[in-house]
Amino acid sequence: MVEFTIEIAHERKRYQLQVKKILETAAAEQYEVAYAGKTVTFQNNWPVFKRRHLKHRQPSWKLIKGDLRYRSIKEAIVSALYKKLQEMEK
Repeated sequence: MVEFTIEIAHERKRYQLQVKKILETAAAEQYEVAYAGKTVTFQNNWPVFKRRHLKHRQPSWKLIKGDLRYRSIKEAIVSALYKKLQEMEK
């Protein structure tokens, strides 16, 4: 599957996180994000929008496995993931 790195900022520090696509179906994609020896898994519904040619519709993201202490970290990861995936689509 696809592997790449994203960078997020939290409390004036920058972190590089390893990301691996672990599942892609017609309805959803799942990405495993590794940080500090832990992993979390996010799922989105972007394949539905791609199939229907809704390029400008932003997918919904869910944290389906693991736990993040701060909501700001979750939002930073989702934002960086979405940005990186858009770059990879071009």
